[in-house]
Amino acid sequence: MVGRIQTNRKTKIGVLVMEMKWEWTGEPAILEDIKNCVGEGWNGIIERLVADLEKLGWDGTVAQVKEKFGGLRFYIGGGTHEVWERISEAEKESMNTCQNCGKPGKIDKWGKWWLLCLCPECGENRRNSKL
Repeated sequence: MVGRIQTNRKTKIGVLVMEMKWEWTGEPAILEDIKNCVGEGWNGIIERLVADLEKLGWDGTVAQVKEKFGGLRFYIGGGTHEVWERISEAEKESMNTCQNCGKPGKIDKWGKWWLLCLCPECGENRRNSKL
């Protein structure tokens, strides 16, 4: 589970303003804090997702945002079929987007158990940093 948010600011997405909250604590969820749950490369995916969900009537409740099996996971309290479909699209997009830089990437095994979606350059940097 992601950390508690200690502020009352509203989330700004372009001209859209939406109040979001963490499902388990009821605390406000700020877009920057949601994006910080995963790598910077997926920031654009999350920004577009939140903007689209608002247009689809999503209530702004966020249960959890994380990386799992090399892809984005965006869990919410509930929504329409269209809301769930849009989340699924974003999660699929993340599986071809480097979680570090946002360039095209692919999921690969790192170490014995970990799966990450990285572009060739970020993958090489990761391999070199392990030496």
